[in-house]
Amino acid sequence: MAVADIRHRWDGEASALVHRIRPVLKLLDVSDDGLDAAAADAAGLTTWLTDNVQIPEWPTENLLTAARECYDDYGMGFRARRVLGGRAELPKWNSALLALGDRYEEIDNPHAEVQARRHLDESARLLRAFARHVATADADVGIVEQGELFARVNAVHENLETDPEWRHLLVRWSRDWWEVPFDAVFDALRERYKNIEEVRGPHLDPVVYVSTLDELRSALERGEVDLEPDPLEVARGNQNRLKDAVRGVRELYEAWLEKTGVEPPSGENAPEARLDDSMYLREWPEDDLVERAKNGIAHGGFCAAVEGCTTMEEARAKLGITREDLERVRVENQRGKERRKRTVKVAEVDHVIGGPVSYGELFERLKRDLPEPRGPNAHLDEITSLSESSPGPAVGPKPPRGGSEVVRGGGKTWHLYGSPHLPELVGIVGEMHAFRFLRAKFGIERSAWVSESSTRVVDLLDGEKDETSDSHGYDFRFTYEGITWCVEVKATTGHGTSFDLPSSELDAASRIAPRKDERWRILRVRMALSEHPEFDWLPNPFEPGSGELLRLRQGGVTVEYTRSDV
Repeated sequence: MAVADIRHRWDGEASALVHRIRPVLKLLDVSDDGLDAAAADAAGLTTWLTDNVQIPEWPTENLLTAARECYDDYGMGFRARRVLGGRAELPKWNSALLALGDRYEEIDNPHAEVQARRHLDESARLLRAFARHVATADADVGIVEQGELFARVNAVHENLETDPEWRHLLVRWSRDWWEVPFDAVFDALRERYKNIEEVRGPHLDPVVYVSTLDELRSALERGEVDLEPDPLEVARGNQNRLKDAVRGVRELYEAWLEKTGVEPPSGENAPEARLDDSMYLREWPEDDLVERAKNGIAHGGFCAAVEGCTTMEEARAKLGITREDLERVRVENQRGKERRKRTVKVAEVDHVIGGPVSYGELFERLKRDLPEPRGPNAHLDEITSLSESSPGPAVGPKPPRGGSEVVRGGGKTWHLYGSPHLPELVGIVGEMHAFRFLRAKFGIERSAWVSESSTRVVDLLDGEKDETSDSHGYDFRFTYEGITWCVEVKATTGHGTSFDLPSSELDAASRIAPRKDERWRILRVRMALSEHPEFDWLPNPFEPGSGELLRLRQGGVTVEYTRSDV
């Protein structure tokens, strides 16, 4: 490297180092006379700092390293606070910056909110125990009223982040501390506790001088606050036990209906079992659970029959229900649960995956009941932009972007997004719509449908050769105007912008990309389970120019749109 280049690079580095170091000098009342001249070379700067800046805990070499590693005045100030302690607290660092004139600006701690929330998270268990202690202190108050008081006290820390004053406090804290201390957060809590009459006085006095999490724990222990079990765990236990009780009473009710031949009320809609905030205070006794569960049955005759029963066994005996009766109800309920798990609406009609209606029958219904599919008007060798891909105004409501969208093979967690069988159904229904669309637009035959889904939808004729496979790397293959088109279908329940491309599809797309007489395309089917599916032509990601619309992620496994105008 030429000497001039070395000199130019050092000038830039020296300027940055001097800019970072100057606030430290101002903080320590060290004159910076001669600093700029000394920075003409590395040795001169090192010598000047060694001779003029006497900081035992921050030797010259360490100071220079910090200046090189810190990208801004916040980083340098934070490093100074770690080395110099209270001498470099944030207000003092800002004073030093402002004293240096227009070259520097006052800074804030951008992590104040995260630091304050961390204190709230770490103390939440103790604060819940404190709320329970306050709520249960007066034994003459009923359990429901105690629960209501618990909710009010517990809301102080749970709702602090939504308090309008919280934002103002964070702004102040961001200029007062590099790291927001626990006592700053607890002071805010204390002020809000004072607004609750039942908390003031004996309950609040023990924690007046708390400044750390350990001090809070010790103060609560001295005040004989039971820290175990966590009210949150008590509530979860009560909720689970109530769920079991509701199921047990419901089974008794269904067995009673079967035994007596009584019809359930028309349009029966049982009220939910009653939950309240007393669930956080103590474990509910069995008679309370049974009574709450009984309140979830709307049938007056059943409620009269079990009136006064405080246990499941007592209710079973009074109704004359045998254990065999209950087991039969449980088996039937389990069968119904499995059936519901596999039931999905396709074009507004319930379809049970693996049920009596086959995919072939579903396909015939879609062909019979749905209008001819409409899609992009572009020729196959043109790619429609997403803004042009919809055939017109959407018919019916569209689901929100993201959220509960199910993509074929997307691997979503079923308890959040529906049946575990749903991705398979979305894929097969998407191919049904694709076949209808391609047949209407390009006149394809059944033989063009080469994925294994086709044989699950349309039976092969006797003697017809089975050439279907999921290893082709595409779902349809046909010839149109002298070009062979290989079309991979990607179906979604909504309007998501990404989907998976397994290795077989990537291999096919890359293999076909250079060919002149063969094309590989993606036919994306949106709203696949609706009455009005929508279609997009998307390019082969390996062809030139496709990067304007698609990009590969996760090592080429996932394709994502770079535009989303739908």
